[in-house]
Amino acid sequence: MLQKVQTLFKRPLRSTKKLFRFLIRDVLPTIIDPVLCFLHQPFRRNREIQKFVIISTHRTGSTMLCDKLNSHPKITCHGELFPKRSPDIITPTSRIFRYIFYLFRNLTPLFFIQLIWQKCPKQTKVVGFKIFHNHNQRAYDHLLKNQKVKKIILTRTNPVRHYLSKKMLEQTDVAHKSSNEKTRYKQMKALSVYKPTKLNLDANQMVQWVEKTANDFEQARNTLRNTNQDWLELSYEDIKSGDSKIKELLQYLNVDEYQALKTELKKMHSGHLQEYIGNYTEVKTKLKGTELEFYLKSE
Repeated sequence: MLQKVQTLFKRPLRSTKKLFRFLIRDVLPTIIDPVLCFLHQPFRRNREIQKFVIISTHRTGSTMLCDKLNSHPKITCHGELFPKRSPDIITPTSRIFRYIFYLFRNLTPLFFIQLIWQKCPKQTKVVGFKIFHNHNQRAYDHLLKNQKVKKIILTRTNPVRHYLSKKMLEQTDVAHKSSNEKTRYKQMKALSVYKPTKLNLDANQMVQWVEKTANDFEQARNTLRNTNQDWLELSYEDIKSGDSKIKELLQYLNVDEYQALKTELKKMHSGHLQEYIGNYTEVKTKLKGTELEFYLKSE
């Protein structure tokens, strides 16, 4: 934070908006957040609840995993709490309310998390949510180092498909496909606005993005190793496949009652990569000799 302060004073602020962001994101949370956490302690409910967090990034099946976990009566998974938009736990209609909530969450991320741990039905024994590398850094660092919170690292085995899925989302703005008829109709209507047959991918950008994503996950693992914590590794393919990984997941979360976890969400793009990449031959040539070449051949 000291470097950011020095940078601000070295160069004149172009606008008050930059200063406002600096105060909200870096200064005020270090003052307000600890005070609220301390004042809230006498009012916290004394419930024995196992806490967990899903450490992931976009297009890894994290929403599907949350949906599956929520199908278990003893588990509450709140979804994404620190996106740039409003969190998954609220659907406000008022623009002012969204802004106030967004401000409160960013000013007091640790206090916000304390409240979330207690926002669950009485029968809940396990509660958690998902957080990404590019979310609130104060919350992310706190959760990684908190040994009372179990960690699930969710990745995707095929980085080429991962990157393609990311680009598809940017073009269509449709993140999920559901087996529910009403939801599927809305998704198909949204896709009809922009429905590309294929996308041209920049191989160099793909390589850079894959390296950065892998590095983000490895940094998270290193933090867990350095703080003597264990974690559970899951992949998108694991949560789509059989029950063996689901049983391991429930055991890791200390859930004694096993049951099959259900979801209405379906895979968006299940065809061969050639069906979606317009410049497939060019991408294949540029990826030759790299680690990503294997994931094109494996198709």
